[in-house]
Amino acid sequence: MKMSKLNASAAAVLFAVLLSLAPVGAQASGLASLIPNLFARTIVLAPNGHEAHFTDQDNKLATTGLEINSSIVAQLATFPLGSSAGGFTYTFDASLGVFTRSTDSFGPLYAERAQTLGKGKWNTGLSYLRTTYDKLDSLDLRKGDISFPLFHKDVNSDGTSNTLFFEGDVIEARSFLALDSTTSVLFATYGVTDRFDIGVAVPFQKVEIDSSATLTIDRIATSNIPQIHRFPDGSSEQTTVARGSASGLGDVVVRGKYRMWDSAKSGFAVALDVRLPTGNEKDLLGTGATRTKAYLVWSTAWGSFEPHVNAGYTVSSGGGSSAVDVPDEVNYAVGADFPVHPRVTIAVDAVGRMLRDTARFTETTKTLSFTTSTNPAIQFTDRPDLTISRGNVNSTLLSLGVRFNPAGNFLINANVLYSVTKAGLRDEGIIPLLGIDYSF
Repeated sequence: MKMSKLNASAAAVLFAVLLSLAPVGAQASGLASLIPNLFARTIVLAPNGHEAHFTDQDNKLATTGLEINSSIVAQLATFPLGSSAGGFTYTFDASLGVFTRSTDSFGPLYAERAQTLGKGKWNTGLSYLRTTYDKLDSLDLRKGDISFPLFHKDVNSDGTSNTLFFEGDVIEARSFLALDSTTSVLFATYGVTDRFDIGVAVPFQKVEIDSSATLTIDRIATSNIPQIHRFPDGSSEQTTVARGSASGLGDVVVRGKYRMWDSAKSGFAVALDVRLPTGNEKDLLGTGATRTKAYLVWSTAWGSFEPHVNAGYTVSSGGGSSAVDVPDEVNYAVGADFPVHPRVTIAVDAVGRMLRDTARFTETTKTLSFTTSTNPAIQFTDRPDLTISRGNVNSTLLSLGVRFNPAGNFLINANVLYSVTKAGLRDEGIIPLLGIDYSF
């Protein structure tokens, strides 16, 4: 009876905490439009009869900005939040009338194991993660790899840039982007029965963007006549800077796991995560879509070594005003945890997802032809370009962590993540995660 009252009180307290935190909103609005607005620029040069010769390229600028923004939104707000598995799992021993621990390990940090908490058991906790995104596919966001040429209007409609020499000039568009995200996750899991757990993960996020876009007149054909193409202030370069930040509630995840089968050492479970569109997609705190992940979980024990495998699929449905197409995913994880001491467990996982039919970005080179006012012979030069295609993005993180039990049912978690694949939006460095959780 005392345990039942304690669980009911804990549930009430947790529910009150979640309600009090939920109204937290963004500190800035419209962060998702920052990058598209940076690229949505009308190119007008100094008035001399050539001022509108690059305006046809406005659409290319805007389209590129929208594609980059869509890819960032879809991947930033769907970063894995971690496992809902509790560190302490129990089974009820009917012969003794008590709960006994079902495994010596404290379990994984980013994957799932088949064991459930046990009827009436709770696991609650908090984790903290900071990510500095510096790559998008092959592009280094901070070094200006988002670069492509904007072409001169075909004034005489002859299909070339060679007859009128000044058509050989281009404007180089180059962008620099610093993107940082901080995520704190409050989570709770409850054992409804010995085989069925339900849980919730409530993320609170802060996203910061510092970006700039520079247009530079590349006088390939008019180097000796700079006055033909120049900006209204007389320069050959213009830079626009955009900065912003937003913070608030992210997309809340509601979870369930049912243990279908187990033996003395092995187990098999089915699980479902529903990621709700509670985060404000206008501020990059959510996607605006409901994402449903169904997956299978297998785990076993070979002595103290406890491997596990997860496999599933995520379906995205709906969408918000940002009109971002959030891709479906194939999800997988494989790893093991090993109790090196009664109070210490080491966990290693490869956690991956394949985003289906999404934008892919490749840094390429484009060969341009031109003539000059003094040389009518056709010449060639190479300039950096950006190719946007559609395809699958395979993103895999290596997770290495330790779970330490200082006393009772309290755990301190320390983990690092590292991207082992070179695709999608990612942090190329070591991503630290810290957390605590408690079971009762």
